[in-house]
Formats: sequence, structure tokens, C-alpha cells
Amino acid sequence: MTYRNDPILPVVAAGEPVEEDHTVTGTSHAAQALYDLREQGVPATMCWATLEAAFHFLVVTVAQSWRQQMGLNAAQLCQKVGQIVYDSKTGFGIPRIILLEDDVDASNTNEVIWAFATRSHPGRDIVFNDEPMNPIPIFLDSKERHSYRSTKVVHNCLSQDEWTPETAPRRTSFKELWPAEIQQRVLNNWAKYGYR
Repeated sequence: MTYRNDPILPVVAAGEPVEEDHTVTGTSHAAQALYDLREQGVPATMCWATLEAAFHFLVVTVAQSWRQQMGLNAAQLCQKVGQIVYDSKTGFGIPRIILLEDDVDASNTNEVIWAFATRSHPGRDIVFNDEPMNPIPIFLDSKERHSYRSTKVVHNCLSQDEWTPETAPRRTSFKELWPAEIQQRVLNNWAKYGYR
């Protein structure tokens, strides 16, 4: 902890997440990114700076009908989202965007990790080279730090272009597969079944 009486400029000494700089900066930047994407016609439903990632991930979700709304394929949408975010003041400090459909809750870190691990194919990510970059991240080398430029990426976690509504995989979980009344009955009897 750091402290000073009557500070002229109150600041946080940043460290491991989650700290005030991650919550304040991450939340406000995510809100601005959401605004910027919508202004450019992207049907973004949520943007969230994953707090546990110290504002190194911006998770963006789009409406599942984005193909019909925009007439783009997945690579084109990734390119568009990257250009909008990385060309903005907000994007200066964001090295990675995780782009998902909105069947995933962008603010739920467990869902984001699951979706990223299972939906992102490394060969389909869109790389942006020589982009303006905040020099703070420790993964940057000295040349990148001094030039304020680095590589950035949009991780393509969108449904594949070849899938149809009939062939697309479905989420398979208690919440997704069972009717609400059965879910409630199980939850009401959970302790009776011997679980806590």
C-alpha cells in the first residue's frame, strides 16, 4: 500500500490484478469500445476488459445474427473490429481482443476462458502488425517499449463460416439443455440428493 497526505495527483501503484487501475480503466475503456463499435455498425452486444488479465484482454461479443446483419465472414468481422478498436484512443493499451458471439457472457471469466480455449483456432486469428501500443506490458521488448509500437491480435472465436443452423455445435450444459422447471426441481432437491 502507498499513502500520501494531501496528494496533488492521487494515483495507484499498479501491480497484480485486480486493482483500481484495472477496474477504472478497464470498465471505462470497454464502454468506449462498445460505443465505437456500435457507431461503426458492428452489432456488438457487450465489451468487457477481463479484470483478471490486467486489461490485456478486451472481450467483445456480437449478436449471433451478425452475418445476416453485416454480410461479412468471420475474418472480415475480426478485421473490422480490430481496425475500429486499435485505431481508437481506447485501443492504445489493448493488445488482444477476444471476439465471441453473445451466447457467452463477456463478464464471466470462466465462460470466456472456456469459449476461448474451445473456439479459437490459432490459424484463424487476425494479426495487426506495427500498431501504436502502450509501453507498460511486460511482454514487450525494449524496441517495442521505446517505439510505442507492437503486434496486436483479434482472436477469432466466432462460429465457423461453413456451419449452418443445423450443423453448428450446441452448448451442452445443465443451463442450456434442460427445461427451466426440471432445472428448478433439481436445484430445490440438491441437498436431498446429498450435495451441498
